[in-house]
Amino acid sequence: MHLNEHLSPRLAEQLRTYGFDVTSTLELGMVEADDDEQLAYAASTQRAIVTFNHKDFAVRHLQYLAEGQEHWGIVLSTEETIDVLNIGCGLTSASSALCYAERLRLPAANAYH
Repeated sequence: MHLNEHLSPRLAEQLRTYGFDVTSTLELGMVEADDDEQLAYAASTQRAIVTFNHKDFAVRHLQYLAEGQEHWGIVLSTEETIDVLNIGCGLTSASSALCYAERLRLPAANAYH
């Protein structure tokens, strides 16, 4: 999975602790890369891209289809924050779920390997 520029590299770090293969636009120094370059990078590395940018990436998906190109997926998310069971994890919804798992001391995915 590849996290677009609006998602924190901290989320990438958290996901990696749970065994996910994740890159981040910020970690890779791709902040100046436009959406086409972001999606092309994700596709070339066989990753789905995670973004809040619904409007632009919906258009890019249709362009890929029209041109007969393939990508590995576009995960459209929202920027809302949630407070998971009032345990102090007011982050994006994905990172809140990880924070919640950490607070409950659930094992990381790679603990089973």
